[in-house]
Amino acid sequence: MSCFEIKPFAEESSMPKFNTMLSNFHMDKGGSKNREQQDSAWIHQDDKVKICVIADGHGREHGRTASLACIKACQAFFTPENIDRLLVEPYKTLTDVFVSAFETMKADFIVENEKKYGTYEETGDEVSILTVSRMTTLDAGSTMTITVFTDEYIYTANVSDSKTLLMTSDLSINQSAMTFLGDSARDCGYNKYGPQKHFSKEFIPPVEEPFPETAENVNVLELTASHSPTDWKEFERLREFRSRDPLTAPNLPYAELKYPDVRNVATGDVFVEKEGVITKSEEGHYYKNVSHEFASTFGLPDTYQNLAMTRSIGDYYGIPAGLSHRPEVRRFDLKKVFEKKRRLREESTGESNPDKYIAVVMGSDGIWDNWTNQDVKNFILYPNCVEAVVAKGKEGVNEVAVHFASRNSLYATRNFGSSADNASCIVAMIHEL
Repeated sequence: MSCFEIKPFAEESSMPKFNTMLSNFHMDKGGSKNREQQDSAWIHQDDKVKICVIADGHGREHGRTASLACIKACQAFFTPENIDRLLVEPYKTLTDVFVSAFETMKADFIVENEKKYGTYEETGDEVSILTVSRMTTLDAGSTMTITVFTDEYIYTANVSDSKTLLMTSDLSINQSAMTFLGDSARDCGYNKYGPQKHFSKEFIPPVEEPFPETAENVNVLELTASHSPTDWKEFERLREFRSRDPLTAPNLPYAELKYPDVRNVATGDVFVEKEGVITKSEEGHYYKNVSHEFASTFGLPDTYQNLAMTRSIGDYYGIPAGLSHRPEVRRFDLKKVFEKKRRLREESTGESNPDKYIAVVMGSDGIWDNWTNQDVKNFILYPNCVEAVVAKGKEGVNEVAVHFASRNSLYATRNFGSSADNASCIVAMIHEL
């Protein structure tokens, strides 16, 4: 058995089965009528899996090209053979998708630049990009989030701030149902930046780590990782990748993690060192969303280019500072949440079956700009929405997604006016058969 194989389950007849109904994907261009739609999405469904992908491109010239390259890479990658491999080696397979998207985007950027500016040559892989080249001048890239639904699990793999949210009306979710399959930016040796400017490509076998069980059960759980310049784990990864100065500032990353002011000028540091102690500053200049998260940026010293994220597919200028296109991969066990739901039904005295469904929403940051997690849960699982799903099945799920996207458009206009971001969403409803 390889180190990535999952042990076979017991007799198939004893396995619980879950019906996952997906909506179509829904998109909004944002506040300006002339804005380019830089979000892209794709859904694949067969008798083994349901695969959902959202890519959020950025960059004035190539943002649309970037997100479309991610979708093109996924469409080419998920052959029947790779879907079978996904079910056996989910971590390594999902990591390979992101590597494929990185290479596909690079090839598409070269073609697009040749059309606009004539001959355009670029050779090598990540290692060559460490040196100044024409590829590093491109200010463009994309997030990507993949959510995979199987008979028993939900797998997520993501780079950056598009998010997958799980929710239920009762308190049946415990984080122990989640397993951390690995962070491929670390496990692939991507953090080893030596004097020869060399990346180790050896894939280190992951050790699956279940999230600890807590006494608190919740009704909302983020299934994806956050790759924000304000995240401690990303600060530590960037510091391990390359320190600002091994002698004078070994505890600070080469990357600059800043809070920008309203003119988008990077000012105060997110993390500071005083007498050998690293502390995180909470003195940002403005909130970037309704969840009151401060706007923050990742950048390189002495450069005008910066990002609102520490991982991206593309944005090659950031690679020398630790920008990564490799995902974190997680698995959520559906059996555990539905077992808890059954116990709650047995304990209830009023209703025989108070909550049949759990819901999942995937969205680009144009969604999460305007909603808190609890507000999304309250909308998607509002009684009228659940009744539409019960009565109409998949058609009802799509109606819920349409109304959710429409409401987001109203909120975005109210909150951000003509600067409202592109927004994409996919809604799933799951119940036990």
